[in-house]
Formats: sequence, C-alpha cells, structure tokens
Amino acid sequence: MTCSKCGFIYTDTLSACPKCGQTNNIQVLQKSVQALFNSLLFRSICVMVTVTAFLYLCSGRMGLFWILSSIAGWITCAKKASPEKVTAGLRLYSITLKCLHYVMLALAGLLALLSVAILIIGSFTGDTWLAYLAGVSTEYGTGIIPVAALGRLLDTVVSFGGIVAVASACITLLAIAAAIFFLTKLLIPIRYYLYGLLNMAAEGKPMPAMAVPASVCLVVFGVIQGLSSLTYISLGNGIAIAASFCAAASLFATAWLIRK
Repeated sequence: MTCSKCGFIYTDTLSACPKCGQTNNIQVLQKSVQALFNSLLFRSICVMVTVTAFLYLCSGRMGLFWILSSIAGWITCAKKASPEKVTAGLRLYSITLKCLHYVMLALAGLLALLSVAILIIGSFTGDTWLAYLAGVSTEYGTGIIPVAALGRLLDTVVSFGGIVAVASACITLLAIAAAIFFLTKLLIPIRYYLYGLLNMAAEGKPMPAMAVPASVCLVVFGVIQGLSSLTYISLGNGIAIAASFCAAASLFATAWLIRK
C-alpha cells in the first residue's frame, strides 16, 4: 500500500501509514463491513435463516428466498472472509432482494388483473364463475399457500351471492394487490442499504445513512412474517408455523444488527 500523503510504502494489513499517520479510508471502511458480518449476532442470524429455509422445505414449500439468503449469509460470515468474499455475498443478497421485488410486483399485477377479470366476467355470469374459480383454487391449492388462501377468500365472498359477491371479490383482491405493491416500496430502503455496504466492501466508498429506514422496514416485514403464521395455523401445518416464527426472528435480529 502506498500512502496518498507521503508516498511511504507499507503492508496492506495496516489501516494507517506508520510514517505520517494518514488513514487508509478504503481499508478502514472495508474492515468495518467485514467486522459487521463477522459478528456473533450475524452468525446467529445465518443459523436462523438456514433453519427457516430447512423448515420451509420440510413443510412442502420451496422457500427459495430463504435458501439464497442462507447461502449469501454463510459466504459473508466465513471466518476471516476477504473483501472479495464479502462482496460476493452482498451481491447475492442484492440479487435475491431484486428478484423478490420483481416477484412481488408481478403478484400484485396478477391479482389486479384477476380482480378486473372477475368483475367483467361476473357482470355476465353472476357468481357462477366465481364459485367455479373458488372450487378450483381450493382443490389445486393444496401445498401452495397463496392459491389455497385465494380459494378460501373466494369461498367466503361467494356466500354473499350474486353481484355483491363479485364486487366484494374484486374490491378485496384490489386491496391485496395494493398492499403487496406498498410492501415492494419497503424493500427499497433495504436494497439501498445493501448497495451502500456493497460499495464500502468493494470500493471503500462511504455509504449513505440508510440504516434507520432499512431497519424499520425489516421490522415491518418481521411483523408480517409473524402474522402469516395464522394462515398456517388454520391449515394445521406445524412445521410452517415454526418456519414463519423463525423467519420473523431473523428479520428482527437483522434490524437490530443494522441499528447497532
């Protein structure tokens, strides 16, 4: 390493020039990122995320987000991980969140289109097609939580009968689509925080102050993840309940790590 102030050449393991004391900001920032992912708390989070992924697999769900997050976590928290390994883990985190963002947007759009289709077709067929859709969703939604939840929702509104059932289904699905779209907005501060860490680890650039909004968004997702266990309780899936609570715990712990 060559000091930018006096030109003295010294070993890369030093964070400041031994001759003039000039701080090597790049190395300091990289070491701070490495210290974050080498902490005991982050290792505990990796364990919780791994357990979550395993439990989701055991419950019959893929849990791809948790699998990728687990892999990224173990890459970044490897013992004495180099800046390159930390950067690779952060890139995988970033790709995973980006894919999740697009999937949620696609789901919100699909639900919005479905609500419009229900309204248009229901205007001509009443609740007949709605009842058929509810039956198909319930029958083929076994093991697929979103489809099963859609089937139960449509079963409930069909009981209203006629155009009231159609309008209720349309409004409910639009509300759910809007809620999912809002949640995608909460992913943005988390992604920006990751981008900041990535720039620190890869290029030694100071990151913007995004820790507070990112941690708040993680808490919101943690609460939602915990509440989702109510869905699994109604299905009697104990493993999925445990996975949901473990996922919520990992999100809360991550929010705490960021704030620290």
